[in-house]
Amino acid sequence: MATSTSTAVNMQGAIAQANSLSERLQLLLSNDRQHVNKTNRDALCLLHWSLIFDHHQGMLLLLRHGFHAPAFALMRPLEEAFLRLFYS
Repeated sequence: MATSTSTAVNMQGAIAQANSLSERLQLLLSNDRQHVNKTNRDALCLLHWSLIFDHHQGMLLLLRHGFHAPAFALMRPLEEAFLRLFYS
C-alpha cells in the first residue's frame, strides 16, 4: 500500500513538473507577441506547435484526473503533429 501511495505522489509531482515546463515553453511562442510569417512554412510551424501544446495540456489534464488510457491515446496525434512539424 505504501508503494502505491508513493507512486501516486511521484506521478502527481511529475505531472505538475511537466505542466510547468509546458507553460514555460508555450510562453516562448505566444506571450502576446506578434509573429511575422515570412513564408507559408512559418505559419504551418506555429499551427503545429499550437496543436502539440493543446494535445500535451489535454494529456496532462487527463492524467491529473486519473484517466490514463485516454491520455496515452493522445500520444499518437501528438506524435503525428510533431512529425508533421519537422516535415513542414
